[in-house]
Amino acid sequence: RTFRVRVRNGPHVITVFLGDMTTSHDRMEVLAEGEFKLRKVRNKAGEVKELFFEVDVEDGFLDVEFRDAGGNPHWTCAGLMVGK
Repeated sequence: RTFRVRVRNGPHVITVFLGDMTTSHDRMEVLAEGEFKLRKVRNKAGEVKELFFEVDVEDGFLDVEFRDAGGNPHWTCAGLMVGK
């Protein structure tokens, strides 16, 4: 699944919150602007990880893709923040 939002071109700091209160997850991946930013993220049930990465936007749209690479076939994003 892809989250898309209009932003100003340039560097941005992205914060994602991966996990949920009821289910453990493994091998979650996050891509931004087509590049891997996070791989093999794991968490236990009840654990939400706050993770950061930087991305450079050149087309006025920030695209962040969430997916799972196997094992438990589900991913979860409890939140996403875009900062400069």
